[in-house]
Amino acid sequence: MNYFGYLEGVYGVKTGFTNGANRCLVTSVKRGDMNVICVVLGADTKKDRTKDSIKLIEYTFSNFQMIDLKFMIEDEFDELVDITKFDIIKGINNELKLDLEKKDITLYPVNKEDIKDVKIEIEIKKELIAPVFNKDILRKNDS
Repeated sequence: MNYFGYLEGVYGVKTGFTNGANRCLVTSVKRGDMNVICVVLGADTKKDRTKDSIKLIEYTFSNFQMIDLKFMIEDEFDELVDITKFDIIKGINNELKLDLEKKDITLYPVNKEDIKDVKIEIEIKKELIAPVFNKDILRKNDS
């Protein structure tokens, strides 16, 4: 049997028991750039909660992969900037310098079978009313 002492990447474990929830186990595991927190509630035995946790953890690492959306987002944004023409009502001209808001977290877990289907879409308001200020956010759904 593969117990947590032998499960790759485990860095935290908390066991528990209550009459309502039976045996419980929370396990944190890190492999590569993916962190998983597994919670098992209602197990009848300690062996069951450990076995179920291991199955869930192995399933997750076998079926999911972290993808970095940063480059996909930047490419889509650059393409949008190249083709977008603005209409700035009451403006002096229709020229804008656009910048993409940077996000620190761009890694997301995706089912390995679905990675090929991941697409980035950026929508932006093209009709604006002057004045347009530095640092204005141009979301399409803004009114």
